[in-house]
Amino acid sequence: MGEDLYKIEDFSEPITPVEGAKMGVFWDLHGFPFPDGVSPDWIYQKIESALFKIGFCGKMSIWAYVDDENMSSWGKFLGKKTWKARLHFLPGGIRPDKRMFSDILIWEKDSPVDFPEPASVVVVSDKVKCDPYFLDMLSSMDMGRHYHVYLVDPTKRVPPEDSGWPILLFVEMQSFARKRGREDENPTKRSRADVGNQG
Repeated sequence: MGEDLYKIEDFSEPITPVEGAKMGVFWDLHGFPFPDGVSPDWIYQKIESALFKIGFCGKMSIWAYVDDENMSSWGKFLGKKTWKARLHFLPGGIRPDKRMFSDILIWEKDSPVDFPEPASVVVVSDKVKCDPYFLDMLSSMDMGRHYHVYLVDPTKRVPPEDSGWPILLFVEMQSFARKRGREDENPTKRSRADVGNQG
């Protein structure tokens, strides 16, 4: 049976399996909002294009966590999926990292690594660095379970209306492999200038 493109995958049941190379992107909209006035399909294409430019590969799925207690413009996409891109909006409150933590563990269970193809996890949040349990979980995924795990929490914020969004967000992407001194299969070796000069 084929994939239902209009189904919101909210981890209440197993997600659609992806064979081969894959990327799971978990995005905190409270700390890192999307641009206003554009479609979810446009957002997906921009993020996918930016990650491909810096070396990522595979089929990508994005989970974007909305502060449903202080509803942003993206809150209207919580109820029904009318776009085809694998971009899912989920309620997260003002601390979406709490839900994100458990969702990543469920994603891992449903998305095993298909060697030699990479399975990458990209977390975009300004809450993770302050949570030792979250950091330990991500490190364990990378070190012990062979996922390629990256944290995006740049010191210099990039406004969503900036022409360099979202690729400039990824300039300071932190690799858990690099933290351990392992540079193999690391798609984020480019310098700030290299990434900033991408068209």
